[in-house]
Amino acid sequence: MPLSKGITTIIETNHDPYRFGSFARLSEDQMAALATHLNAPQKAADTILSGRSQPISVDLSGYGPVTIKKYLRGGLIRYINRQTHVKWGPSRPQSEFTMLNRVRKLGVNTPEPVVYITKGKRFYQGWLVTRKLENTESLAELCKTGRSKAETATGELVHQVSLLIDNRILHTDLHPGNVLVDQNGTAYIVDFDKARTDIHNRDKLRYHYKERWRRAIMKYGLPDWLDKLIASDLY
Repeated sequence: MPLSKGITTIIETNHDPYRFGSFARLSEDQMAALATHLNAPQKAADTILSGRSQPISVDLSGYGPVTIKKYLRGGLIRYINRQTHVKWGPSRPQSEFTMLNRVRKLGVNTPEPVVYITKGKRFYQGWLVTRKLENTESLAELCKTGRSKAETATGELVHQVSLLIDNRILHTDLHPGNVLVDQNGTAYIVDFDKARTDIHNRDKLRYHYKERWRRAIMKYGLPDWLDKLIASDLY
């Protein structure tokens, strides 16, 4: 069930105790199927730069394989409160759902968002459901085993980032773990949580992208050529 690119109005539906938001209304059966997985135990991330936990994979009727991302808190506060967020404006999953749709229309490769889900009002828990990207590995892993393919994917990534810069969008945490590469060498950017649109200077945006990328390369001991490709090609 592909989502209509012409639809821009979000439909929100209650499925107690959850609230689902999407462009195409989900059936009661679809919402019930997702709800059974929302609080399933999550495994810790098993590769470098792959987030705080592994997303949950589900076969959703009408959509096929999807992944469920649960929003967890980082920093010191995670030791006190790991799952609950305070709502000031749109929730984190709604903001990322909206941003994914926005950047996809610009031609940026990302997973297709299906629905965002929240539980609670002022204090809430949140999830985002996207179509699963099949047979992918992160650029962080690929660059250690397949340099040629990684270099090709990085060249495509530069084009994707240039589209974001042209449209004044900052992915605040772009690093090789947030770039997935499929068997055809297509690069996908994931994790647009907390993306920013308030930086309008192109040079400043390029600086942010290059510095965040460089810090990840250095911190995790990834190949230096991966940093040089971004630094030289991102104009």
